[in-house]
Amino acid sequence: MYKHIALLLLLLPICGKAQTTCDFNYLDAELPKLYKGIVLKTNTTPKIFTFCADGNHYLFNASMFQQFNKGQGINRALEKDLLSFYLNKYSANSFSKTYLRANGQKIELISTIINRKPPKALEISEEVFIDEGHATRVQYSNMLRTDVPQSEYLDYFKTVDLTAEQIIVIEKFEPFIGVQALTK
Repeated sequence: MYKHIALLLLLLPICGKAQTTCDFNYLDAELPKLYKGIVLKTNTTPKIFTFCADGNHYLFNASMFQQFNKGQGINRALEKDLLSFYLNKYSANSFSKTYLRANGQKIELISTIINRKPPKALEISEEVFIDEGHATRVQYSNMLRTDVPQSEYLDYFKTVDLTAEQIIVIEKFEPFIGVQALTK
């Protein structure tokens, strides 16, 4: 578990050298490379949330949660509460969500990047091929970038009303959020 966190923290500085401010443009330019680096190092295709606040780049590998929750991932309600809580706690200016989606016979890697102000969302989709017989198991092709003006993820910036019990559960995730300060 901790080696995955350490790996994520090691990969963040690679991206930080190209950009000095963590914001929507930074995520747009660096997230695909960062994600592919994580895939290459871990030989997995994890679900990643990342956000920018005060010059810091925060990263959370949601797939790691399965290790602590008897193999079960984060459901959509918890995901929204979790992200909304941390986006507001850190006054994030932008965030992204990266995950795999089955689309008919194709598997796609979907990265959605969302900006708080002005509100905007961009979806980057790439076809993914898993080849067990190849040294690099995960292969990509056909990248498509689409503006998504009505993205449901824009609502994640809204403050959510949580009970004290829900906040206790959500705060248990904080040690698994990696942070990298970028120079200004």
